[in-house]
Amino acid sequence: MISRKRVLPFLLVCLLPAMSLAQLASTAAPEKSTSLKKSDLAHRQIVDLHDGALLVRLLTKRKSIEGLRERGLEKQAAKVEAEQIKTNQMIVAAFVDAFDFCPIFFVYTDQTDLIKQGKMDQVVFLGHDLQPDSSIRFRGDRFFTAEFGIILPDTSKSVDSYRKTDEVIGTTTYHYTQGGSMGFGALLIKSDLFVQLRRPFPYYTRTFASLLISRSHKKVVKKMNRHLHKFYNKRKNK
Repeated sequence: MISRKRVLPFLLVCLLPAMSLAQLASTAAPEKSTSLKKSDLAHRQIVDLHDGALLVRLLTKRKSIEGLRERGLEKQAAKVEAEQIKTNQMIVAAFVDAFDFCPIFFVYTDQTDLIKQGKMDQVVFLGHDLQPDSSIRFRGDRFFTAEFGIILPDTSKSVDSYRKTDEVIGTTTYHYTQGGSMGFGALLIKSDLFVQLRRPFPYYTRTFASLLISRSHKKVVKKMNRHLHKFYNKRKNK
């Protein structure tokens, strides 16, 4: 007769491989579930953008310009101001000529707080000449934002959370927590709270084709427009 002292260790040895496989299966399941949720979210966002609008945020560099003038550096201030105006003109022209995925609106960065607070009736929009135009109003309930800036690392590899809330004005708001602070230049699409989106949504297009070759604003916008249409059509055909 085999003693209990010998039977217990033998059973443990037999059970360990099965236990390890079960643990692997349980840890793999959440990753698959998370991936599906990201895909569903991206599909919902592309529809919201297509049926809503894109608010393009333009830099003014007002603080830098004022700082230079306060120090008596008028020439430098005028140069920075002229260069930024030229850049903004090229961005506006690029969107007007090469973007048709959804309606577009232009705003300066000093309107950011009003947009975040949902006070869209107080936001001052810009005409194609970069001048404030009181006749331009956003009366929709869904929008995303876009700007040329520095992209953060894809948040799919960091701990994050997502929740959806409906503000008083009916704006669909997407909230994320994310990490990372280093990246590269790109045209970015963000949420209505100016939070970077994530894959599989095509939320960015690089401004550089390579380390030595930069793309024009029009080429970047055109490429972004093409990616959005492709992703939207793929979603519709599912």
